[in-house]
Amino acid sequence: MTFKWSVLFTVLSAAAMAISASAAVWVVDDDGPIYDFRIIQDAVDAASDGDQIYVMPGVYSESSRPVINFNGKMIEIIGTMEDTILKQQGPHAVVQAIQLEAPGTLLFGFTLTGGQESGLITASDIKVVNCLIENNIGDVAGGVFAWIYGNPQFENCIIQSNHMFDNSPGAGGVYVSGCGVKMVNCTISGNTSVNDAGGFYIYAADVELESCS
Repeated sequence: MTFKWSVLFTVLSAAAMAISASAAVWVVDDDGPIYDFRIIQDAVDAASDGDQIYVMPGVYSESSRPVINFNGKMIEIIGTMEDTILKQQGPHAVVQAIQLEAPGTLLFGFTLTGGQESGLITASDIKVVNCLIENNIGDVAGGVFAWIYGNPQFENCIIQSNHMFDNSPGAGGVYVSGCGVKMVNCTISGNTSVNDAGGFYIYAADVELESCS
């Protein structure tokens, strides 16, 4: 899956015109000349419900916190997948949305890698689209840990080469507990676990898979 920024920006910018006048559009670029912020979390902290954050191609790293923590905000964060990399270098998840973020919350077009407490942890209604989640580890789930609340959705995502390292129940790829998850056109492959499932572990949860492998 490859997404060219110029095409994506044009399409999504047109869609942004439909947003209410009170919403804002923020640009994050780690090294470019046109930007509002250099760090994604700074843009999240400044944003309000309904805002959009466009992230220019680059590698965005953190070591003392998640690279992105939605902090309960219903916002859209938009990148270009292979060219927009979220890299964790410390004992945290790459992306976190655990404050019951409402429908309309979006993560679009990122590579999530290096997570040491999963690539993505969610207790929300986030929608994750066109994301590559790979080479993450965790004691419950390596790739995605969806738990307790919310109904997260995943579309056109690849979850691969993640690892669960603990002996407790869990999965290398996706662990779902106490919530509802829908996945459409997603690929889950090459994930490993010390004790339980390599690909998928479901506990007291509703999971809908459509055209997934």
